[in-house]
Amino acid sequence: MIIDCGCSDFTNVFQFTTKRFSADTTNYKYWYPKAAELLHEASAGLYATTPFSFKKGADTLLSFTNAYPDSLKLQRIIYYYKGGPPTDGNTDDYMSMMPHFFISRIQKLGNDEYMVEITFSVSL
Repeated sequence: MIIDCGCSDFTNVFQFTTKRFSADTTNYKYWYPKAAELLHEASAGLYATTPFSFKKGADTLLSFTNAYPDSLKLQRIIYYYKGGPPTDGNTDDYMSMMPHFFISRIQKLGNDEYMVEITFSVSL
């Protein structure tokens, strides 16, 4: 399920329900790569004209997982840059407008199903 919302920002919430994967919901070293895999598969069928690339988000999520495996947790905001951060040192406004995403929820449902929720957002 994809939820599209926002007024002064553009937000998509992806809710994946799957039986393909199974682990403790707090095992983020397991779930982060699985979330990247699910997002990568879904990005193939999405419009390319959104304010951010979901494929690049999936790639960034996997890179972040590989680079920082001990810092994985829910609600951990991950930014990805379009052309790199500013060189003048003024990053506050820049970071608030940067496309970012986070895994907002991992939940065990009934019947061996799990739900993984990923939220993407960018200020307009």
